[in-house]
Amino acid sequence: MIAYSSKPRLAPDVRLRFDLAGNRLLLLDARSTLELDAMGADVVRLCTGRHTVRAIIGAITGTQRGRKWEGTAEEVIGRLRRLADAALVLTSPGRRLVPG
Repeated sequence: MIAYSSKPRLAPDVRLRFDLAGNRLLLLDARSTLELDAMGADVVRLCTGRHTVRAIIGAITGTQRGRKWEGTAEEVIGRLRRLADAALVLTSPGRRLVPG
């Protein structure tokens, strides 16, 4: 289960890059490339190790007009689970998020 108090961050070998040619945001590691949609990009940009999951949900709820906390929380946690399953996201200090 991903706790609201977790502070997710990208794994050390993971990089966030903007592809100018394709006009898209990519999450890269040694094994794979993941193209991010707008919500995915918002979540990943906030995975710095400084923001809690609760703060990430709050930031996204606040920037996307008409978003409700419950729906946003479910979507953000789902995305974090998928990133954790792919070993792309860690929590402080260096622990993998536990998929729930």
